[in-house]
Order: sequence, then C-alpha cells, then structure tokens
Amino acid sequence: MNNLNETKEFVKMEALKDPSRECCGLILEKESGTVAIPCENVSPNPETHFIISPLDVMELSKSGKLIGFYHSHVMDEEFKLSKYDRLVSQRLMLDSVIYSVTNDRFIHHKPNKHKPDYINRPFIIGLYDCFTLTQDYYKYELNIHIPDPI
Repeated sequence: MNNLNETKEFVKMEALKDPSRECCGLILEKESGTVAIPCENVSPNPETHFIISPLDVMELSKSGKLIGFYHSHVMDEEFKLSKYDRLVSQRLMLDSVIYSVTNDRFIHHKPNKHKPDYINRPFIIGLYDCFTLTQDYYKYELNIHIPDPI
C-alpha cells in the first residue's frame, strides 16, 4: 500500500472527530496514489462495531481499485486484531488499517492466501455463510471456482 503513513494520519484524524464512535472507510488505489475515503458507519452499535454500507462500497469502487478498508477502535484496553477483523480482511483479500483511539496505535493487517477453516467458522452473511462455505470447499478441495451471485 502506497502512502501508508498518510493513510494512517487520515484515519487518526477521522477517528478523533468523534472518539465515542468507530469511524470507517475504504482505501482505494487511484492514478494519483492511495486514497482513504470516509464512509458512514451504519452499525446499530457504532460504539463497538462498524459496518460499511454495500452501496458505499459499490459506488466508491467505481472511482478506483479497492485495496483496503479502515476503522477505529474506541474502547480497547488490549489493542489487537480481532478475529472478525482478520476474517473480513482475509475473505475479501483487502488490507485493513485499524486505529486505537485509547492507545494511539495502529495495526496494518495484510491478508495472506490460506485455506480457510470449514469447521468453527463464524456466520457472517455474505462473508462466511453457507454459500461461501460451499465456494471455499469447491475452490480449495476440488479446484472449482463458483462465482459470487450477482
């Protein structure tokens, strides 16, 4: 990711605008370089979670290549990459930049290609659900690619 330090500074500024809610956004690669774009956190519990609207993802992806996402943690005593953060980054193959308001620290997670777990995986609609379980099994065990539904 180009301009990682600039991206981190942008994320920190966004997070400190309202340190009681998780901020979130997308990271795009454009001709001019890497750009972080804020999105509305549509989570019903923005103090502890973030959700980026799929409509924001679709619309913003038209203006550049989606290479990552960012968000803040607002109440982290022990700041670490959560299982959910890792799974989303891995499943979408997108970098994740996370800023802790409490600890004034960053985590930059780069996904790696791995064979996903089939047992004890979380249930997250659209990321880790029955359909994606089938996709993963066919892809990694049978070398058959099942495309995402339109």
